[in-house]
Amino acid sequence: MTARLISLALSGALLLPWISTPAHAQRRASSARLVWMGADADKVAQGKVVKPDGKTDGHFRLTLVTAGVRRVVHMLLRSCDSRGVLTGRVAWDTDRSRLWVLGVFHGSRSLTRAKGKVIDRLKGRRRYDLFAS
Repeated sequence: MTARLISLALSGALLLPWISTPAHAQRRASSARLVWMGADADKVAQGKVVKPDGKTDGHFRLTLVTAGVRRVVHMLLRSCDSRGVLTGRVAWDTDRSRLWVLGVFHGSRSLTRAKGKVIDRLKGRRRYDLFAS
């Protein structure tokens, strides 16, 4: 297995999900789409806690499409300008030991795990809701 980085940029955010891919599947197509949904829910707290803190969080919707089985192993969300150029040091991460937590949900289930854990296994199309406080 190798981890492949997919970089997704839109005005104000750069998302870096790491997707584990079997070596024989390297040539199969994968795509990703990131959409800003607004500041419309409270799912994570500032810092490293995946639970509400009374403040609305930034909400992004990520759609991944894969050919073959993949593992999503890590996601990093960074602030950027409209061209995708990083701005400042603001970042959210599924590895709670380093930065503020990036809450990753599939439906109502939280997928944000401790360092080194698989976030999700997927095949085909999967939609995730990402929350950053």
